[in-house]
Amino acid sequence: MTNDWTHDQMPPDGGYGGQGGTRRQAPATLAWRTSSASNGAGGMCVEVALDLDGDVAVRHSMRPTDAVLTFTPAEWDAFLDGARNGEFDRERLRDTV
Repeated sequence: MTNDWTHDQMPPDGGYGGQGGTRRQAPATLAWRTSSASNGAGGMCVEVALDLDGDVAVRHSMRPTDAVLTFTPAEWDAFLDGARNGEFDRERLRDTV
């Protein structure tokens, strides 16, 4: 996972960074999708987008100029698998603290 930039800045290496030298796009140029669970009331506002290399960018939709988290396809798939299997359910997270 990388967190290379905020809003429409490019990473300091001119657009190449992260794992394996993947190309990064400025967040303002990405086509963002808002989660269907986001209701606009705050707290459940997640957006995702794909960059040119297929990496997944994630941001808070109510704070689009804040930091963006970027995941490789393998990292994103592992996260989705864990979410589908309940690994991140609040009850399970409490059990690990």
